[in-house]
Amino acid sequence: MAALIRKDQAERYIEKYEKSKAAGDIRAQIAYCSKLACVFSHFSMYEYAADWVKRGLKECAINEINDFIPQLRLQLLEIFSSICNASNNNNLFCTTEFEKRIQELQEFEVVFSALESARIHLLTAEKHIRENNYKDVSLHLTKVEYELNSDHISSEAKGTDRTYTLGCHSRINYAIAKMLITEEEYDEALMHLENAQAYAREMRSDQYQIEINKELSFIYETKQDYKNALKHLESMSYHKKNLIKYQSLMALVQKRYSKIRKKTRTYEKQYADIDKIYTICQKINSKLEYDEIVEMLYAEAGKIFNLDILLLAEYDQETSRINRAVYMEDGHKKYVHGFATGEGTTIGEYALTRKKSILINDRDLEYNKYTNPEKTNLIAGRPYPQSLLYSPLFVGESLTGYISIQSYRKNEYKKEDIYKLETLAAYLSVALENSALYHKIEYSSSHDFLTGLSSRKELFVKGRKKYYECMRTGGNFSIIMTDIDHLKKINDIYGHKAGDQLLIEVSDIIKINSRTGDISARYGGEEFILLLPDTDLEGAIKVAERIREQFEKGLVLTDCGQKISFTASFGVYQYDASEIQEFEYGLRVADEALYEAKRSGRNRTSQVRS
Repeated sequence: MAALIRKDQAERYIEKYEKSKAAGDIRAQIAYCSKLACVFSHFSMYEYAADWVKRGLKECAINEINDFIPQLRLQLLEIFSSICNASNNNNLFCTTEFEKRIQELQEFEVVFSALESARIHLLTAEKHIRENNYKDVSLHLTKVEYELNSDHISSEAKGTDRTYTLGCHSRINYAIAKMLITEEEYDEALMHLENAQAYAREMRSDQYQIEINKELSFIYETKQDYKNALKHLESMSYHKKNLIKYQSLMALVQKRYSKIRKKTRTYEKQYADIDKIYTICQKINSKLEYDEIVEMLYAEAGKIFNLDILLLAEYDQETSRINRAVYMEDGHKKYVHGFATGEGTTIGEYALTRKKSILINDRDLEYNKYTNPEKTNLIAGRPYPQSLLYSPLFVGESLTGYISIQSYRKNEYKKEDIYKLETLAAYLSVALENSALYHKIEYSSSHDFLTGLSSRKELFVKGRKKYYECMRTGGNFSIIMTDIDHLKKINDIYGHKAGDQLLIEVSDIIKINSRTGDISARYGGEEFILLLPDTDLEGAIKVAERIREQFEKGLVLTDCGQKISFTASFGVYQYDASEIQEFEYGLRVADEALYEAKRSGRNRTSQVRS
């Protein structure tokens, strides 16, 4: 809201400036130059601010109006000081300009107001801090406080100078804190930074908040208070985002002037694209299914990029394999089976190994720069995309895949598209990681961690559903329950690790003998269940016997090279569709049949017909 108010204010000032120019009112023109510089400086748009001040100084020189010069020179001094602060004194041009302007100001014979004097001393103190000359800093800061606390400044502060006064107080506390940090006096520095933050908050200065939160985060990190360090880093990020948003709004004000029209249009487009990317990312992050993410990405990415094909690949860094890749073209998905990387057959491999984005605008000329020509299998006469843009996907430091947008037209993508795709890739990585984590948790909650079969809980959920479906249609439904014979003895002799290997072997044999619609589950420690929809008792007995015989012939090889033979007992039951029975009833009867097989000598199948 504050940004919109200042945007409207800037537009009004420009309109009044143009009217004053048309009317030949030079003093009004200069006044509005100064006001516009203040507005742009508030949002750290120092280039524009400096242009308006210089325009005002030029009008003063042409028309010999001297009374505005001190104020304008002081504004220009503050602008170059702010640039020096932002660039950590690395901007040689601005540092030189600052020295030049402060000398001009000192040579100008004029009596400054208390507030102007305070501002000059504060700028000088900041200059000494940048030069690590802390000896003279305290002297100037003391003079600043004296001027700000004078009776004269109090009446000034009630008017338009209120923002300057707050800014001075904030910068005094910030400057003191910087000195204390150098001396490792962190507790006292925290107090001054919090005071500085209070003033910055009152004057609604995102730039001040960014600088203050940066130092607060540093102090808390040094004190190993990482929770507060992260809190201030997030606050700094929030104010940076605000500043960028406000700067983009203010940039729109300047678009009527031809010398910045091109910049403004570029800024507008980037802001719009970032806004679109942010919207896309919100939509993608709301999805947890992989296919939904891919479809959403294809539909939305077309609003930012000119693309014919979207390619998304999942990469396993440990095995150096592409586990899965999916193409989307004309709204249709095509999945590609996994393959090992390292052959140099695709540009995606190059992007992964170099961990950087790749831009190609002419496939015919550039493709072989990134691939091994002897390994690629391009089909002659087949149309291939000419413009390609690849970006790796990261979760932290780990590579998880890559995304590619492609077009059949040449020279379709520009360098700024790399940044846009990388931004999209960063959000996409999180969405895919969330999806994988969701399915991993979902899988873990419904499957046995050792064997991969359905868990006991999942057996009841799926089993009841499948059972009642068969009962409604009048179909057969049978159940097999099996228990490994003498597993405890095997554990005692060979160890529990061998016992686990045996359980895995048992589950693998059950999986091999299961149809697509069957439900296999680990029911207990060494008990397993196989539900057989549309299967009568005789069919279930055949399945049970086939599994039993494979158990009997099977051997489990331990880590020590020992071979373990094993058997199992089976109980089989067929539900009666003519009777009203609960699903759990069948489990109880199959269990009774199983123990009948145990009592009869084990390694056999016992049956019960309803």
